[in-house]
Amino acid sequence: MSGVLHNSRDGKKNVSPSSGGVYRALFVINDENNHSESVKEIYTLAETLKDRFFFQPDNIIFLTGEEAGEEQIIAVIENLIQSVDRQDTVVIRFSNEKILNNAGVNYNLDTLSKVVKQCIL
Repeated sequence: MSGVLHNSRDGKKNVSPSSGGVYRALFVINDENNHSESVKEIYTLAETLKDRFFFQPDNIIFLTGEEAGEEQIIAVIENLIQSVDRQDTVVIRFSNEKILNNAGVNYNLDTLSKVVKQCIL
């Protein structure tokens, strides 16, 4: 992630927003146990990205329940591919990473990683 690291009043390190690109995130809660440790980590990560790394809430996508099916995930990633800029940074996290075995998901993640500055999975 680009930007300047500095200390905040609470002593935590924060990254100042850089002039290039938009910070985006896609969080997929595709775990049958919506209260699993992985799901909790996703919500914590989302808050951290907003609070410390200047991700705007409008640029954070959550897919849950029926929205988190293979076809829906592929459609959202394809939409990201069409809407991102080369300077953008995209963070993607799945609560159940078995979805990465899906050829369509893998193909689209590979494509997305080639059209943005950083694609963090």
